[in-house]
Amino acid sequence: RSVKFSKTSGKNGFGQEKLIDSFACQCCRTAISCDAAGNIAIMFRDVLQDSIRDMSICTSADNGTTFSSPVAFTNDGWVINGCPHNGPSVIRSEERAYAAWFTGGTHAGVYYAEINGKNEVMERKTISNKGRNIQLCLLPDKNRVLAYSEMVKTADTFYTKVAVSKIKDHKMWTMDISKPGEQAAFPVIHTTGNSEFAVAWESN
Repeated sequence: RSVKFSKTSGKNGFGQEKLIDSFACQCCRTAISCDAAGNIAIMFRDVLQDSIRDMSICTSADNGTTFSSPVAFTNDGWVINGCPHNGPSVIRSEERAYAAWFTGGTHAGVYYAEINGKNEVMERKTISNKGRNIQLCLLPDKNRVLAYSEMVKTADTFYTKVAVSKIKDHKMWTMDISKPGEQAAFPVIHTTGNSEFAVAWESN
């Protein structure tokens, strides 16, 4: 499946679409973010060398008029002949982009990275090697918060919980927000104030 970009222009609806990548993972959610200056970041699960399903990022510095070539930056080397149904999350802000994603490769889990204007990774963190679906938000005070699901093994069963991690400068704090045994998954997160955010998830 190809990845394409299009934007509205006043009341004229969507304009001419632009091809971002001609061959990407067909079911993983594509993420897009734009800052106040019109800098756009698009992140998606790419298909590389036949069946490697790593993440790529593509950026625009002119409000979507032109885009850089996609850059595969995660280097997870996850080979899977199928779609993981597990897309990334990205926030574009000033000179950098903040990204979060899941991989089922050799070092499975959920990850966070900061990417500069040249699409180079400045910092990468392992958030959880038991995590799966992950999303992030950027608070107005520049702290980053990530919400994700994580597998928990008890004496006789398994369940999934939802946790949040807050990154301030280079330090990280983590806490669980779902109830033990709840079977909580697929969290989404959104900024609601200067230092506030809301998380919603599916509970079974």
